[in-house]
Parts: sequence; C-alpha cells; structure tokens
Amino acid sequence: TRLPSTCGPARDRGGGWILVLGALFSSTVAVSLATNNVSTRMWYAMGRSGSFPKQFAKVHPVYKSPSNAIIAQMILTIAVGLGVGFWLGAANAFFLVEGLVLVIAVSFVYLIANVGVGLFYWREHREDFNWLLHIVFPLVSSIGLLYAFWKSFQPFPAYPFSLAPWIDGIWILFGVVALIGFRLSKREEWL
Repeated sequence: TRLPSTCGPARDRGGGWILVLGALFSSTVAVSLATNNVSTRMWYAMGRSGSFPKQFAKVHPVYKSPSNAIIAQMILTIAVGLGVGFWLGAANAFFLVEGLVLVIAVSFVYLIANVGVGLFYWREHREDFNWLLHIVFPLVSSIGLLYAFWKSFQPFPAYPFSLAPWIDGIWILFGVVALIGFRLSKREEWL
C-alpha cells in the first residue's frame, strides 16, 4: 500500500524534523531530572520538618545528599512508571500520569495557593495587602486554570484517561486525612 504524502517524518519535511525530535528528547530528559530532583528535596524537607518520617531527612555521610529521599523517589518512580506502563501501555501511562494526573494536581496546588496568598496577606500582613496583587491577579489566574480544566474534560475523556480525576481525588483525600491525623495527634509544629 502506498502511504499518503503526509505520513512519515522525513517525507516533504526536509531534515529539520530530527532537530525537533532531539529538542523534544533533551527537554524530556531535563524535565525528568528536574522533577526528580525537586521531589527528593521535598521528601527530605518533609522528613526534616516532621511531616514525613525522620528517616527521609537522613543525608549520606560522604556526599551529603538526602539518600533515603533519593531511594524513596527512585522506588516510587520505577513502581509507577513500570506498573502503570505494563498495565496501560507506555503511551497511555505517560499521558495519564504526566499529562493528566500531575497537571490536575499542580493546577489544584496553584488554585489553593491563589486562595492562600489573599488570605495570608489579608490576615497576617494587612499593611502589605494589595488588591491587585493578592486578589485580582490570583482570581484571574484561577479562572484561567478552572476554564482549562473544564475544557480538558469536555467531553469527558475515555478510559484510561477518565481515571485521572479519581486518582487526584484519592490523592487529595489522603492529604486531608493526614492533616486531620496530625491535628488530632497535636503534631502541627511542622506547619
């Protein structure tokens, strides 16, 4: 069978596609390294503050890197990557986990931060409160995030991508339960 002229990376596109592919690959590696780096720092900081077990705050005696946090992040990354990859296939796993679950989670964090910045300056630093910076800008960006979220689910995606909001909902529920547990056990000094 003969392929249409639009199929295949090299057909009618010249050699520039290889540069785009190289840029895509290198940026994917860079983002993966950066997110794993920040994740291990978060595990470490949460272990140091007491919101995670203290074992996560252990540093390597020679390299002074957060060794237990690095090991925990590696185990989580491999388990999720391989587990979901084998379950749904590599492409579906990538777009579910990276494209929806994490984007929804980060969007939720930004929305909560937008609410928090207004409340923080209104309650704690009233003398520095600025309506434009602490209410209008956060409100506009929140509306943009909510609109993007709404459009991403119109129409609601098919399986397995329809799992993303449920995964995030369970993730948020775990966080709320942990906060309630900390409050009930009077372990709030890390806040």
